[in-house]
Amino acid sequence: MEGHSGPVYSVVFSVDSSRLASASHDKTVKVWDAISGQCLRTLEGHSGPVSSVVFSANSSRLASASGDKTVKIWDASSGMWLETLKVSRALYDISFDHTGSFLNTEEVKA
Repeated sequence: MEGHSGPVYSVVFSVDSSRLASASHDKTVKVWDAISGQCLRTLEGHSGPVSSVVFSANSSRLASASGDKTVKIWDASSGMWLETLKVSRALYDISFDHTGSFLNTEEVKA
């Protein structure tokens, strides 16, 4: 699969394994068809490199974390931006809980 103009930092399958999402230094998230490898859509809106991407438990939402200290929530089917969460630092590992209602972030250990 070719399409990003910078290094890819995160790749994740949808729950049903029909799609992949990739997060890149080029400030975009791309959603791919897992069978054909075709890029289905490019999600733009972050002002910094995108370090992590994750599908929700039912694959209806996609969350992306960026060096711009935001997490964006997207509709995974349409690619429509739904919400931006401002965070205090860049996040590198995000995940949804099993219900898809909460977003987990990595915890820094001292």
